[in-house]
Amino acid sequence: MDKALLTELGKDLYEAAKTKKKKPVISKMYHDFNFRDAYEIQKHMLKSYLDDGYHYSGRKVGMTSEAMRKQFGIDEPDYGYIFRELKYENDSLFSTNDFLEPMVEAEIGFVLKEDLEKGNVTAEDVLAATKYIVAALEIIDARTEHFDTTIADSIADNASFGAYVIGDVILEPHQRDLSLIGMVVEKNDIQITTSSGASVMGNPANAVAWLANKMNELGEPLRTGEFILSGSFISAIPVFNGDTITVKYGGLGEMRARF
Repeated sequence: MDKALLTELGKDLYEAAKTKKKKPVISKMYHDFNFRDAYEIQKHMLKSYLDDGYHYSGRKVGMTSEAMRKQFGIDEPDYGYIFRELKYENDSLFSTNDFLEPMVEAEIGFVLKEDLEKGNVTAEDVLAATKYIVAALEIIDARTEHFDTTIADSIADNASFGAYVIGDVILEPHQRDLSLIGMVVEKNDIQITTSSGASVMGNPANAVAWLANKMNELGEPLRTGEFILSGSFISAIPVFNGDTITVKYGGLGEMRARF
């Protein structure tokens, strides 16, 4: 796709995020649209965020479930960027008017104490470079008309990132086996699902290692102080006005987001 068009589409997605008015689905308008184009559009969307005064706080991994990747016909996760101004405390109250199509994902976050810039980063390297882990919720959103979109559409839209919520309890990275961290998820005080860290590429540290290696290939290594959302333990939960999502983590306390 033409560079000028990629720039325009990135600016359009940022405009949609700010005005809360959806844009047409890119893959439906341009049949030659591919993953490379999607990440280029993402870069231009991110530039609009930065030009408007936002600051990176870290990155996110998406599509960490093998079943989801098979469903969408992709062979690796995707990634996006998160912003300091879109970070919220546990039990925050959100207005649904601040989003277009909000959904909640539950995961854990890694706070880095060292750069991850060498080649062939492993899960053990990730744990060694992590200051602490904490429970997190991600609110994902869709800035395009959400009918029959593709993963490339989501990637262009900064991997559907909307906001994130940080928990109150921290653990040292080797304090427990992350694959065994369990969770119980409730919507409006009714249990709807359970999961564990093993659902995220076997261990959430594996997802961060994948991200570190991918970013090293691109010359954008993960840096000290970054907050990394490592991928959801569960399928995204749609939320509407009046909903409360509560997630009870084994060893990491309780998370809540109210709408």
